[in-house]
Amino acid sequence: MRVCSHYSAKLVLCLAAVYLVWGSSFLFTKIAVSSLPIALFFAIRFLIAGTVLAAIAHFWNKDPWPRRLTDWRHMLVVGFFMVFVSNGLNAWAMQYVPSNESALLNGTAAFWIAGLGVFGPRGHPLTRAAASGLAIGFAGTVLMLLPKENARLARIVAILTASIGFVIGLGEFFAAKAGEIQTVTKVPWIPSLDIEYHLAADGISLTLVLLTGLAAIANILFS
Repeated sequence: MRVCSHYSAKLVLCLAAVYLVWGSSFLFTKIAVSSLPIALFFAIRFLIAGTVLAAIAHFWNKDPWPRRLTDWRHMLVVGFFMVFVSNGLNAWAMQYVPSNESALLNGTAAFWIAGLGVFGPRGHPLTRAAASGLAIGFAGTVLMLLPKENARLARIVAILTASIGFVIGLGEFFAAKAGEIQTVTKVPWIPSLDIEYHLAADGISLTLVLLTGLAAIANILFS
């Protein structure tokens, strides 16, 4: 199935906006909470942002102003949990936590969204690939947040991870057939630019993978 190039370009722009705008907001929040009271900072930020977005929605998209009680109830619930609880607690914590760690922890919201999306009348089960990706991302987050003082625990986790990688490489090495390319992966990445994610390994590459796994374990043991 070929993806529409116009849709792909919009998707790339949206992801770039998320990385730039959402990612940089943690840096600016860290600077702001170091100079201003948290309540004052958030009052200024969300009053300006809310006014601008409401004006765009009404005058640009021609959306009506909220009039029904249901609309106001939804806005109050969303505002309380997303602005007061989520952003408020995040800003308070950023007085004591670096902005990069805060961004990393907030990125774990994807785990909760995917997990909670399984439940409810419109829930859908996670595919094996999605569950594996979430597990790898969660494990990476845990590794990034391990205390630097606990070097022994970090080395144990590193050795276990390196051993798993070595076993996977060993299995592929012995499963390889002479003269054939192994582990071919070809996935469309940006169809509008005709860019694909295409990887493969031959006999020499698999040997190097195996040696890399051994070298990783040795480096950890003797570091």
